[in-house]
Amino acid sequence: MWLRDMYQRRIKTLIIMIDHRHLLNPDDTSNQLALGYIVESLMTGKKPRGIGLIRRFKARKWRPSRIIILANKADEWMDEQGYSQWERGLISEHSIFAPFKEHLYQLQEMRIPTRVDAVSAMVGWNVEDAIMKGMSDL
Repeated sequence: MWLRDMYQRRIKTLIIMIDHRHLLNPDDTSNQLALGYIVESLMTGKKPRGIGLIRRFKARKWRPSRIIILANKADEWMDEQGYSQWERGLISEHSIFAPFKEHLYQLQEMRIPTRVDAVSAMVGWNVEDAIMKGMSDL
């Protein structure tokens, strides 16, 4: 349903929120599946069911102009080394983003700018800054 809504409204910015489930339980691949579903849909150009002919025609060459991937619950998974990576702007090298590398490469091949960052919504750390940087950088 959300993919259909994304195509119907032809959004400019896609914000994807992941968490650290895959670090706690390697069998939990829900984050990877969701991002993979979006990337596959963008790569193949296959439109979801339920959008009308006119909207399908308008969305035929649509792609988001930027994608922002935020890793939530940083207060639980980020350690000193991760914080050091975040301060230096190298958070994409953290192990929380390792399962998503292939999807990030595919987005890069499609020339869709993608920004990754760490946030903690519960304590309010870096939420607004990450979104504003993602909106202005790309």
